[in-house]
Amino acid sequence: MTASSPSLSSAVTYRAEIDGLRAVAVLPVVLYHADVSLFKGGYVGVDIFFVISGYLITSIIIHELEHGRFSLLNFYERRARRILPALFFLMAVCLPIAWLTLLPNDMKDFSQSLVAVSFFISNFLFYIEGGYFEQSAELKPLLHTWSLAVEEQFYVFFPLFLIMLRRLRVSQLGLILFVLAIISFSASNYVGMGDPDFAFYMLPTRAWELLIGAICVVLLKGGHFLTVNRIFREFATLFGLFLIFISVFGGIDVGYFKDGMGYAIAPTFGAAFIIIFSNKTTVVAKMLSAKPAVTLGLISYSVYLWHQPILSFLKHAGISEATPLFLVGTLGLIFVIATFSTHYIERPFRKPGVMSQKSVIAFVVFSMAGFSAIGVAGHVRDGRIGQLTASQEEFLKHFNNDLPDWEYFKKNRILEEFREDCNFYDIASYRVGQPTIEPVAEISESCFTPEQPGAFTVFLWGDSHAQMLFPGLKRALPATTNLLIVASSGCPAQIRSETTRRDYCSRSNVFALETISRLVPDVVVIGQNRGHDLRNMKKLATALEAFGVKRVLFTGPSPHWVPGLPSVAARFLPDVPQRTHAGVDRKIIEADYRLRKQATSESGVDYVSLIEYFCDSGGCLLYYGGDPAEGATSWDYGHLTPLASHDLAKNLLVPLIVSQRRR
Repeated sequence: MTASSPSLSSAVTYRAEIDGLRAVAVLPVVLYHADVSLFKGGYVGVDIFFVISGYLITSIIIHELEHGRFSLLNFYERRARRILPALFFLMAVCLPIAWLTLLPNDMKDFSQSLVAVSFFISNFLFYIEGGYFEQSAELKPLLHTWSLAVEEQFYVFFPLFLIMLRRLRVSQLGLILFVLAIISFSASNYVGMGDPDFAFYMLPTRAWELLIGAICVVLLKGGHFLTVNRIFREFATLFGLFLIFISVFGGIDVGYFKDGMGYAIAPTFGAAFIIIFSNKTTVVAKMLSAKPAVTLGLISYSVYLWHQPILSFLKHAGISEATPLFLVGTLGLIFVIATFSTHYIERPFRKPGVMSQKSVIAFVVFSMAGFSAIGVAGHVRDGRIGQLTASQEEFLKHFNNDLPDWEYFKKNRILEEFREDCNFYDIASYRVGQPTIEPVAEISESCFTPEQPGAFTVFLWGDSHAQMLFPGLKRALPATTNLLIVASSGCPAQIRSETTRRDYCSRSNVFALETISRLVPDVVVIGQNRGHDLRNMKKLATALEAFGVKRVLFTGPSPHWVPGLPSVAARFLPDVPQRTHAGVDRKIIEADYRLRKQATSESGVDYVSLIEYFCDSGGCLLYYGGDPAEGATSWDYGHLTPLASHDLAKNLLVPLIVSQRRR
């Protein structure tokens, strides 16, 4: 870096609009996790955070290198003071709440996360456990710490990198950073096609976002934009804000993550435009510098820290009302605790006078050791730390389905009942801890070959919530009926014209559509977990009817239990009610209500409500008969047991299907 370059002091001078940009980043994340449908792309707030972090930290490092006062030890000490006190305080508060609300399996997972978070490797843990967008992810209190882990891993290496390159000219450093960012971005897209979870969680495929922030520093330091006129600055910053807004409110279908991290271009570039081109005179800077935005930005770290545990523990406790009042109350709680954490935990520890450097090191080592010891103990004890009665232990044992044994599946023949041989998902790889989106080579011919040529034929299509209908329909349909199925885990039915994509969902949907067009079944029943969309359903119905299909039935979501039906029922023991409102996911209830109102006869969509069948004013059905375990309607969050599947098919689905046969 040449001495003749413009000073970077302006880059480390406080910029109120950057705190405002933090607010723009954190609020969508919180509202996304709070299930506010308007913010369906709110997760991109983390991408914005990465850009801001890369910009601020690079600014500080380069400024100190230029003035000959950069110290690795001091840098890491500042990071520790900034990040760890609030994080460790959060973890300490979470411990007793976890003991009160989490059942053994969840407590074991939480214990493992304590260790991983302590060493900033939680991104590895959550990558192993499953995807960020899986339904179970929302129940992990420390899930959000994956982004802290990515940042800290980056800052282990990045200061050393800048030290080595400190004698380069600004243009040379910028070129190197640009090349590294391109390599990282390319890797994220290539890896994302085969392993989207790796692309989402890991530093090599996330580094480009932090590097964009670093590139902003180099561009500003080079003085390239000092003479940009006001009109261009206004346009660039407004366009940057527009890119962020379309990402937050537009969102990207979760399935898009199979194509890598391309979704993040808009929010990261939007943040970069604001960082580079905003100044005190621009409209965007004035908006972001407004007191409400800056106030939220100043507590954004604590807001981010606290939002996920609060939302997660409320769901574990069966408190998950999808009402405006509940949302306001929850957000109020998050902001109050975050304000306390910022003022009484974060800020005091940042001051060098509060703790010496040696004390900081001792505090970090002691905290890491303590949380790791607690986490290991919880893991060794399989999450059983005295929170259950003997009857609860026995009840939950009935539903034990841990990998790789899958005891519940084995004793109830779930894989056979659900026709896993008709699933393009490689479940064998999943069972041994090596999940992949590559489809299996083929499915059984019996899935798509009629046993009785010319007979009335019913075809099941969708995800595992289509699979769960198979055992009931098989038992309840007349013996002269062909029942076929192509259904793959996590793959809602979609019209796919692409045949070159290598993910199993595309393979499943293309194959199902081709099979339906060839066989032209009399009735197609389409089932999926959640995310029902009337436009997509109408598109599917129109396409299938064009093939000659006489009737297309769409089944709505089943009752969803948080964190799962066995956990909800166990809390009532020994007197488990037949029906309850407790633990029922209200979002699903409301989504079904909206769909029933929309799917009128004029809509062209034949919608069948499972919620209306299993739930009434007394709540949703937990079990049949007198045994809550053997008679359970679900073994997890919402998949129907074969018993419930048969009851549904016999009394609701088959009469609808048979009525078509009589026409």
